[in-house]
Amino acid sequence: MRRLLWALLIIGGVGCSHATPEGTPRPLVVSATPILSPTPVPPTLTPIPTPTEVVCVPNPDWDPYVIQAGDTLGAIAIAGGVTLKDMQDNNCLEDRDTLFVGQEIRVPNAFSVNLATNPEGIQGVVVYVRDDGASYRDLWSVRSSGGVERKITEGQWVVGKPVRAPDMEKVAFRVASAFYLDAGEPYPTDIWTTGADGTQLRRMVDQGPTVPLYRSEVTWSPDSDWLAFIEQGSGIGSLVLIRPDGTERAVITTADFTPPDALEPTTPTWSPDGSRIAYIAWDDRGQGYLATAPPMPRARELSQHVTGFDYQAGPYWVPLEGEMGPPALAFASFDSFSGQTLWQVVDPRTNQVYDRMGGLALVNPLLGWRIELRGEGLRLMGPSGVVDQSLPSTMDEVSWGPEGVQLVIGQAQNGLLLIDLEADVQQSITNGYDVVPVWVAPSWVVLP
Repeated sequence: MRRLLWALLIIGGVGCSHATPEGTPRPLVVSATPILSPTPVPPTLTPIPTPTEVVCVPNPDWDPYVIQAGDTLGAIAIAGGVTLKDMQDNNCLEDRDTLFVGQEIRVPNAFSVNLATNPEGIQGVVVYVRDDGASYRDLWSVRSSGGVERKITEGQWVVGKPVRAPDMEKVAFRVASAFYLDAGEPYPTDIWTTGADGTQLRRMVDQGPTVPLYRSEVTWSPDSDWLAFIEQGSGIGSLVLIRPDGTERAVITTADFTPPDALEPTTPTWSPDGSRIAYIAWDDRGQGYLATAPPMPRARELSQHVTGFDYQAGPYWVPLEGEMGPPALAFASFDSFSGQTLWQVVDPRTNQVYDRMGGLALVNPLLGWRIELRGEGLRLMGPSGVVDQSLPSTMDEVSWGPEGVQLVIGQAQNGLLLIDLEADVQQSITNGYDVVPVWVAPSWVVLP
């Protein structure tokens, strides 16, 4: 028994610790698995591309413009509505101050730039209609010296003649309504306005799809701040007063403004002092009457001057006595006894009517030149009353210029022709099928 205990004690002591001969504990040695360092991979070499030369190309979407004497890039940028840096970048110009006369650059709007950099300004712009021979009659502008044109509308059918404001800055015109293009002529129309330079284009009066409305040409107030026109559906119409931007629309009066055998109402006309608007309307018996109204909403001071006539043309404000005197009203009626058209002039102060034997003349009142009917054609007359020059037989329409003895003539498929009688110059300024040019607001008188 004593031997067994002793043997157990020996076994237990050996299991509890290892001892050095000196009795100090021996540390446990752990054999670690060695970590192998990875073999380095040589770097992949990325080839450096050879730089390609960047070639600057002037903006192909901008219009070409030829530098004129006195032009600067800054002034051109302002006229084109862009920054100076835009002009440099879009023309690949390293030095913005190095321009030379005759150099061609690119500009965002060549027409506006030409207009702004030319001393004639808006006075030198002619507005006209171009017929593409297919399905469009769009409004265009051209410099009176030619060479620079601008298309104002796109894919429209302009009806009749554009009407220019006395300040020459604004133009009003009618466009066939998209809702009634299949109606044929005369078209129900919308009324648009634009700047003569083609900016600020807007539809001022919309047609709408419900009821077709036939509208007259518009007439400008002498201060260019208002427009008047007539619109009529069936039976009754309205004489309308409106701002050129389409605001402050008001009805002056209502009546039947359409001739018995027509759909389109007659055109009203503004007196030279802006105090009255003249118009033709019809009574219950189908007889025409000439009246005037003040340009104000629901006007009460309506005046009838002549009644009971068979309407042919007018009204026009004219001088009462030849080419002088107070303003009077001219209109044409059909004389059933002679079977002819008779021009008459009425003094609106007394309602006295005077017959005129002549027809209409388009007059340059400052210089005494006129264009008048002679037989089947038109003749250009000088201050002496002698026929100085016949107009082209292809003439479609004519308009006087703002200065000197200048006029522009529409020759349909032969484009627009500029005639300067003082300089003895005739120059084609367009080459399309161009009609109804408007340079200045027309001045019509009735010959004595």
